[in-house]
Amino acid sequence: MNKISFGQFASLLLASDAFALICYSNKISLATLWGFLISVSIQFIISLILTKRSIPADNKFLLWIYLFSALIWGTLLFIRVWNISKAIYIPVPEIKFLPENLIISALIAVVCLYASSPGIKAVSRASVMTAGFGVFCFITIILGSFKNIDTSNLFIAGNSKISGQIISGFAVGGSFCILPFLISQLNASRIKSTVFYFACRSVFYTAVIILTLLVTGGIMQITEFPVMRAVELCQPFSSQRIDALFIILMVILAVMGIAVQTVTASQIIEMLFPKFQRFKSTAIIIIMILLSLVLGNTDIYSSAYALIFMISPVLTAILIFFKKGAERK
Repeated sequence: MNKISFGQFASLLLASDAFALICYSNKISLATLWGFLISVSIQFIISLILTKRSIPADNKFLLWIYLFSALIWGTLLFIRVWNISKAIYIPVPEIKFLPENLIISALIAVVCLYASSPGIKAVSRASVMTAGFGVFCFITIILGSFKNIDTSNLFIAGNSKISGQIISGFAVGGSFCILPFLISQLNASRIKSTVFYFACRSVFYTAVIILTLLVTGGIMQITEFPVMRAVELCQPFSSQRIDALFIILMVILAVMGIAVQTVTASQIIEMLFPKFQRFKSTAIIIIMILLSLVLGNTDIYSSAYALIFMISPVLTAILIFFKKGAERK
């Protein structure tokens, strides 16, 4: 099985984290930031237990949980693509009898299949390049935000309690569900890799939410996608719209996030069904798209999804904890 470095580990997980936050459609306040950071802290504590030992490859129950979680997270990433496409213009060919959502999904699916077919190593290398491009775009956006910053926006009260924001934080951080499986493929220090990932994620959440509040706080109540709106308002160049560049980044993040779930699910299927060698990735993406049609009208920030994404890491941590206790005896 291909191994990944600690930088690749963080980039693989951050791709879908970043895309999910860009597509966040609830109102944002400081309570959102605290709720998200608390959810990240809880996930980090659980992850420290996961660094102690690899998951048993013969535990089919856990593998089925990982597979289910990866499929659901990939499904919600597709739904986010559909939702954000209502707010931005994505040029797609018109085909009779096919809705735009399915056309967009088909185009993304083709790219994901191409990206994921070589395996986790190729996707992990691409994720590092995506991370570099993302940092460049974010710095450019920050440079263009200064003229639109209003510090009083930080103190605009939100409508949700912090407990609800914690649940939303778990639901937005669905990449956590495949973290135990990716940890087992690391060729670097697991603790170092885990700390680096959660540090990057915490800094990213803080920077994006604070910037969004400073720029769009005054129009938060009439903004459907606050982060995307903040980007539209940050124009560092008079002759070039930065949101066009940002849309390219967003599409890349969407493809990368779905590709990571596809590769992960494909590897799990191979472990569950060794004879299933062909068309695994195709079957996985088709299942995700079909599930997207079924779950498209559900609340993607609900406690149900938050619970789904916590099941696999928590079960793995419990298994590791009790197994270590049994060995000591």
